[in-house]
Amino acid sequence: MNDQLMGSSELLIEKLKDLANHDEFTHKNNHSERSITALSNHARTRPITCKNGVHNPNAAHPESKCWALHPDQRPVRRINNRHANNSSGASSNLTTQISDPSSEYDKPAFANYIIAQSFSTQVTHLKPVIDTGSSHHMFNDEKFFLNSSPCHIPISTGHGSDGLVAEQMGMAAIIQDLGKVFLLEGALYVPDLTRNLISLGKLIRNSVLIEKVGGSHVVNIDDGIRFTCSMINGVLDVHSHIGPISASYAAISLATHSAPTTPFWTWHSRLGHAIIHGDIVGPITPSTNSGKRYFLTLVDQHTGYISVTLLKQKSEAMDAFLAFKIFFEKQTGHFIKKLITDGGGEFVNKNLNNALESFRIQHNISPPYTPQHNGVAERANKTIINMARCMLSQSNLAKEWWGEAVRTAMAVTNCLPSVRRGKVSPIQLMFVIGYSNDYSSYKVIRLPNKSIIETKHAYFDESVFPTLGALKPSVDHFPHSGLPDFESAALFSFQEEDNLNTFQDEGCVPDEQEEERMVLDYDEVHEQEQPLEDQAKDLVSSREDSSPAPPPRRLIIHGPRHPTLINSSVDSGNILCYPRCPAVAFSTHTVEPRNHLQAMNSNNKDEWVKAEQREIDNMLAHNVWNEVPARPDIVTIPSTWVYKKKLGSNNEVVEFKAHICAQGFRQTHGLNFDLKYAPTGKPSSLRLLLSFAASSQLLIHQLDVKSAFLTCDLDEKVYLTPPAGYRTGANVFLALNKAIYGLKQASLAWYNRLRNFLVKIGFSVSIADPCVFWRSSDLTWIFAHVDNLIIVSKQPKTFVKQMSAKFQIKYMGAASFLLGMKLERASNGLILHQDQYIKHKLSEFNFTEFPPSTCPIDPKSHLQKATLDELAQFAALGVNCRALVGSLKYLAILTRPDIAYSVSKLSQFLEQPGISHFRAAVQVFRYLHHTKSLGLLFGMGGSEPPIISVNADWGNCPDTRRSHTGYLATLNHHIISWKSCKQSTISLSSTKAEYKALSDAGKEASWLINLCQEIFEDSPVKTAIIEVDNRGAINLARSQVSQNGFRTKHMDLWLHHIRDLICAKTISLKYVALASNSSDFLTKPVGRSKITRSLQSHTATALNIGASHPTVPSMGACLLLPA
Repeated sequence: MNDQLMGSSELLIEKLKDLANHDEFTHKNNHSERSITALSNHARTRPITCKNGVHNPNAAHPESKCWALHPDQRPVRRINNRHANNSSGASSNLTTQISDPSSEYDKPAFANYIIAQSFSTQVTHLKPVIDTGSSHHMFNDEKFFLNSSPCHIPISTGHGSDGLVAEQMGMAAIIQDLGKVFLLEGALYVPDLTRNLISLGKLIRNSVLIEKVGGSHVVNIDDGIRFTCSMINGVLDVHSHIGPISASYAAISLATHSAPTTPFWTWHSRLGHAIIHGDIVGPITPSTNSGKRYFLTLVDQHTGYISVTLLKQKSEAMDAFLAFKIFFEKQTGHFIKKLITDGGGEFVNKNLNNALESFRIQHNISPPYTPQHNGVAERANKTIINMARCMLSQSNLAKEWWGEAVRTAMAVTNCLPSVRRGKVSPIQLMFVIGYSNDYSSYKVIRLPNKSIIETKHAYFDESVFPTLGALKPSVDHFPHSGLPDFESAALFSFQEEDNLNTFQDEGCVPDEQEEERMVLDYDEVHEQEQPLEDQAKDLVSSREDSSPAPPPRRLIIHGPRHPTLINSSVDSGNILCYPRCPAVAFSTHTVEPRNHLQAMNSNNKDEWVKAEQREIDNMLAHNVWNEVPARPDIVTIPSTWVYKKKLGSNNEVVEFKAHICAQGFRQTHGLNFDLKYAPTGKPSSLRLLLSFAASSQLLIHQLDVKSAFLTCDLDEKVYLTPPAGYRTGANVFLALNKAIYGLKQASLAWYNRLRNFLVKIGFSVSIADPCVFWRSSDLTWIFAHVDNLIIVSKQPKTFVKQMSAKFQIKYMGAASFLLGMKLERASNGLILHQDQYIKHKLSEFNFTEFPPSTCPIDPKSHLQKATLDELAQFAALGVNCRALVGSLKYLAILTRPDIAYSVSKLSQFLEQPGISHFRAAVQVFRYLHHTKSLGLLFGMGGSEPPIISVNADWGNCPDTRRSHTGYLATLNHHIISWKSCKQSTISLSSTKAEYKALSDAGKEASWLINLCQEIFEDSPVKTAIIEVDNRGAINLARSQVSQNGFRTKHMDLWLHHIRDLICAKTISLKYVALASNSSDFLTKPVGRSKITRSLQSHTATALNIGASHPTVPSMGACLLLPA
């Protein structure tokens, strides 16, 4: 049709006129009354009539011509049998003729369509109606007529009005969308008609068949005329547009069967088939059984039909599109006019551009970082991937079957009806009737031999989903990505707009080798090293500057993105989506490379090269792997380099470390690992041993086991891809003999090896904490944290000698820096603190210039959910709140119980932090700045039973009204453990809240007593004293009556375990006044004096402000950030 328009200047000019009048037509349609009637504008109101021989004074006619008073003046009506058979079963056989010989009327016609419709006073350009009650074809536009002659025929309607008059009669021609022309004889031109009527009675000669297809009705007349209609208000409303055809173009139209000028809205629906949206997803690992890593999604905008093609490489996208083009145009009869894609190299390249130009297909490219411009394809991808992930999860199939899951999701989606498209499925709209051959049979797998067959007869057992591995395990040598999670943001910033046309002038897209390359612009790293405030100022000034901004410096990824894993549970709202530069400020000496390429391009290249060589030599010395030829049936795990700058006690770099690690998240349970969980020592156990050492004046030494994991044999067969920079032959895999860092079973393998050795040399393993070992013969205790061993003994060198005979160790003598904590010896005992960590974090987050504070949280404030305004204010800062709170939590667990409550409250708002929560976090850092040298004191001598102070703040949370639990456990007057957390359920009274807290304290007391009695011979620790400030909770715990009382029957049964502990004399309850309760600061925001009274006898320094720090009042400083 486009070729015909371009070949005929008259048709082209007519079409341009039609398009130019589109706005006028649209304006009339939008402002006209929504009516589908055939009434005249004179028939809007019912005429006033005279009845029962009485003249109505309000009538339009005079009394002398009133038919009620003068019946003889009424015109005589008679039946004209000449047109009795013009319509089948219709009322169009009635005609009217005035008895006056001088009358101008020829013969009236009848229109029955309007009896159930509303009125209209304007001529509207609506779709025509197939009317069963109309005696003639009627049109309101002379453009429909090829030839006509004047007439004057009144139109009688079911409303009883004769106001409509036909002015001309002749041959009308109409044309459908597909170009088929119909000639209608005896059609009437009625100027005031609001809706064009096609008389069904006039069209029928032999038969008519009306079929319901989907949500539409197809009218077949005499096997030659076909209309697609919708039943609206009981009327057949023609679906496709029927346009007029002028006489000057009749010959061209009849000869070519092409459509002449039509209204603009028709072109919109007609060109729906011409727009195709495309997008590509991948790379997805593992690849499919046939080695496919990508899939191309093409969506027809008009029907919503989705086509998915699996690809091995992105460069296959052009061939896949051209194949779809042939299929699409053959099936629909329409030509593709426009392709909409993003600016990826697979779409923006010379070959595809030349192909599109040869087919005269317009290519629209969405702007960078605006996937919403191609939302049709993006939404289709999301729907298909979500369905595929669910199928794989429920069916227990290996991930290599994702290709079949994607195809199945596509097939199901194409068969689902769409409300927007009249509850018709895309495949029905695409193929009109019938189904594609792909839907004639099922693809099933025979489990015995894993063969794929097609069958039409299958019975589905929805209750059994057998586990099935891949037909051909993937041998991909790149990071695992899995099916993308469309709820999560990208991990890196991608290429600039200028980079979008990188391959515009090249003949192909980048190959697979290029996709794995990643280049880092190190200017970005130095930019991150800039102070936080300076970065914020630069960011604001750059926004205010009206001049064009220079291209941003970003991490440029030439290879594939690494999307979130298929099982990711991270909320997309917590992913940093604001400018990254002000989020975190790093110290210059702590910037560590993320991969081999970054290490080789860094300023410390020589140090990293030496570290890598030491690691490789160490691997070869321990016979960690054997090189084997690569085979397709071997499932490998990618390897990577992990770089670390080891810091000393003063945050100085003492060693450059590089480790070869396996990407354990690529392992498959049951294939290359089984058990994976290894025990980890409790910080409370380490503090208990330090307390015992200080009280008994024992030595505390420390040693590291070198290459601990590399000494452990593997029970499973695990194959590794060589790491970057490792010089080896081509097509070689590494068969692991030993456990290496990153494997899921590595930690457990080392723990089992260490435990077996310690048991062999006479140590016993604690049940309460499996990482605590003791030997009675020489009174030696060991606390194991992976490969770091803390030795408490009078003669630690005996154990050191035994370890050195079995392992390569690094003996550090008397412990001074263990597990990130400083251990200092003073005249009054041991001091455990983390001042170096606090200084490091203050420098990292650029809080060193903030004035210190006297309390960790404002005593007069209670944190609540952030308002929309607070959320917006915090979002504008671009700060990673999880990093801030995570750093504080590390301190609160190890050495700082004074900030435990503040950290517990801040942790409750990590999902949606606001500006008030950020200010509270800054307040904690300001408090740490003032008290960074504060540490736990383990005094020498003394003997005191375990004392646990417990408290609860009833209804502490203003959002959920749940209470807050806190307890502080001491032994020999040393702090051993503490806890501050929100209770899991709402308490109906303060007694129940205290009873819940008492139950938690009872569990901690039971564990502490069990550990002491187990590892210390003749331990005097038999009973723990629990201090409570609520008499109701004490009476309830001591009560031996039935637990089904009215006040307690709703309580969980586990709460009453405290009664069994009291009966066994494991614990003893003691009432204390609230002012004397040492755990009160763990349940609510309190001031400086309360924390000081609770901890002054357990800490190494006094909680006062030195002369070098100005005093900042807590109340006001908590509300405003310092300038």
